[in-house]
Amino acid sequence: MIIHYPKDKHLLTKLKAGDIVSFSGVIYTARDAAHMRLQKMLQNNEPLPIDFKDAFIYYAGPTPTKPGKVIGSIGPTTSSRMDGFMQMMKDLNVTATIGKGPRSDACTQFYMDNHILYFITTGGCGALLSKAVTKAEEVAFLDLGPESIKRLEVKDFTMICAIDYYNNNIFGGKIKMNLKEQALKLHKENHGKLEIKSKVRIKNLQDLSLAYTPGVAYACKEIEQDKDLAYEYTSKANMVAVITDGSAVLGLGNIGPYAAIPVMEGKSILLKELAGIDSIPLCLDTQDTEEIIKTCKYLAPTLGAINLEDISAPRCVTIERRLIEELDIPVFHDDQHGTSIIVAAAFLNIERFTKKKLSEMRVVLSGTGAAGSMVAKMLKKIGVKEINAYNITGVVDKAKYDSYDFLIKELIDQNIFDTPKNHDNTLASIMKGADAFVGVSAANLVTKEMVKSMNKNPIIFAMANPTPEISYNDAKEAGAYIIGSGRSDFPNQINNVLAFPGIFKGALKVRASKINEEMKLAASYAIANIIAADELSCDYIVPSAFDKRVVPSVMEAVAEAAIKTNVAKIKNI
Repeated sequence: MIIHYPKDKHLLTKLKAGDIVSFSGVIYTARDAAHMRLQKMLQNNEPLPIDFKDAFIYYAGPTPTKPGKVIGSIGPTTSSRMDGFMQMMKDLNVTATIGKGPRSDACTQFYMDNHILYFITTGGCGALLSKAVTKAEEVAFLDLGPESIKRLEVKDFTMICAIDYYNNNIFGGKIKMNLKEQALKLHKENHGKLEIKSKVRIKNLQDLSLAYTPGVAYACKEIEQDKDLAYEYTSKANMVAVITDGSAVLGLGNIGPYAAIPVMEGKSILLKELAGIDSIPLCLDTQDTEEIIKTCKYLAPTLGAINLEDISAPRCVTIERRLIEELDIPVFHDDQHGTSIIVAAAFLNIERFTKKKLSEMRVVLSGTGAAGSMVAKMLKKIGVKEINAYNITGVVDKAKYDSYDFLIKELIDQNIFDTPKNHDNTLASIMKGADAFVGVSAANLVTKEMVKSMNKNPIIFAMANPTPEISYNDAKEAGAYIIGSGRSDFPNQINNVLAFPGIFKGALKVRASKINEEMKLAASYAIANIIAADELSCDYIVPSAFDKRVVPSVMEAVAEAAIKTNVAKIKNI
């Protein structure tokens, strides 16, 4: 595989152990003396001389100071000498390390736990690297002489992926634990994924009197006079509850409130880690619509916003709509809107990349539940000409109007769903001649023949998890031009993580009373515009879930849209 780094950073997760890589980009080299100095600086919270974020680190012998000039030997020393510096590599946010051979069991396990890639060079390491270097410079710790840190710009440097993102390795297959074992170990050892920490210290009576009685009474009295001061004197301004009834959890179905806790904890830590938002998971032991609405309303005074999660359709639509009407804080059902916002961003970029206008596209949608219904609405909002829908009962058709639930009836009434001119109530019949397919339904519904029947250069977004409507490889073989999925091991992952952290952060920033359609649309455009026009490709239509630009861009766009549509209490940002 050819990788130009960092442009092709997204391809790193596609590598498999054993793949030969032709690498062009920047590599830093360092040895023991430099590593030990970096460790000490980290321990002392001293500023580092280099930003190693996403860097490739090569544990090498003395390396070139400029093309053609080598000080001493070149190439990796014994790879096991790197083992003592692995925690530091993680702390520096290093993407990959390059060495010579197998690593210790402890180090290999560390790679697995932290998804750090490991590459090796074989044969004449020094000759290979010397030939590939186009520019070299000493960039830190020059007093260490040959052991200083050097920045190398290399072109077509050949190496082998020894340990990939999914913990496969060329030295012995799977490392120690499979994904199930790793996940259970993480949850059991930590007793979940959340804890509550105090923002203030309680070390003596003075501390106690300020944070609790009698000092706390002054904050209470202020808020009693003006309830909006709760945003100033309490955690309300940055607190989101992730609320579920456990009725539609991921691909697991109706597993109930107890089994839903790990997922809701996961959602809460994503809000904290990606957007700095405090969050608490609340799994309700009821699936009665009115009881859920009532409970959320009782909780609202403590919260800055509510993230409804994994509640089955069509109840989720009713619950969200009622809460939006009856509360003055944002309520957002991510299963409905998150996917639709990312899919809309993807189609905006597809229009930029392919030059095919959305107003000329016919899209086939499989799945008309919480996610599918909102995907259809968003696609129409951004200009898609025609959407033909399919669900468990067959093709959505005006002729069957009376048999549908209120949600599908609404979408027909609003001309979101268009009745196909010719069909036999099968998905295959409406895919003929379509420009794009979007699936939020079930596994293996689409065949290669169905893809081949579509228009030239068809677009396939098969997002059923864990098994999509058609596999990436089958879609590619059938001629799909752009392919997206819900999985992280293929390009163009439609991941709600791209949307909800920034949306909540933007809404909280301006104390929005709701998250309206204009704010969702603003989020779609912000996500799409993360990728410059000249960076777009068939495999890079949506940004990575870990692209640090996403949350701040979405936050600003959402906050501005809230102000423009008069749902923000804070008008200046």
